[in-house]
Amino acid sequence: MADPVTLIGVGAIVLAEGIRFCYDQAGELLTGWRERRTARRAAETEAVTVTTPDALGGKTFQADVDPALVDQIAEPLARVRGRLANVGDGTLDADLSDQQLLSDFCTARELLEQVYGVRLTLTGEPAMATGTPVVRSHLQIERLTGRAHATGADIDEMNGPATVDTGITVGTADGDSRLEGVHVKRMGPSRREP
Repeated sequence: MADPVTLIGVGAIVLAEGIRFCYDQAGELLTGWRERRTARRAAETEAVTVTTPDALGGKTFQADVDPALVDQIAEPLARVRGRLANVGDGTLDADLSDQQLLSDFCTARELLEQVYGVRLTLTGEPAMATGTPVVRSHLQIERLTGRAHATGADIDEMNGPATVDTGITVGTADGDSRLEGVHVKRMGPSRREP
């Protein structure tokens, strides 16, 4: 979970707008997930268009939502959405001194980032901008033997800012087996469109 201390440069109005965004997005995601649960399980991904408020950069991005991932995060997302409800629906103002509120916002945002595959950054926050790609991979391997090779993330090309978060847990590795957290074939600066 993101540390609420990263919200130091964020004002109460920006935080409230960010909370409303997370609250609304969680509601849309969970409602759609519940209504189309059977059909979505048959599909590999569902394309969605997300538009963020000015407090999150005012960007529009496309995301391919994995229904299996929504199944995994639905319960914790519903719980944290409930705790954000009073600020999310405008009943209360955002209180920057409320550590539980800040923690709940960070949890909701992190869950949405997992589903959408991009960063969601508040204006004034010292982090990568909203829409920055995020790759998350966590492998749990019981036994790696012989000449086996496991890679947490294998990326052909990475241009510009991105977050790559990998982790590998292995019970036993023996023989000539090899573990790689991240393998990037080519890294370079952002390509600019002519």
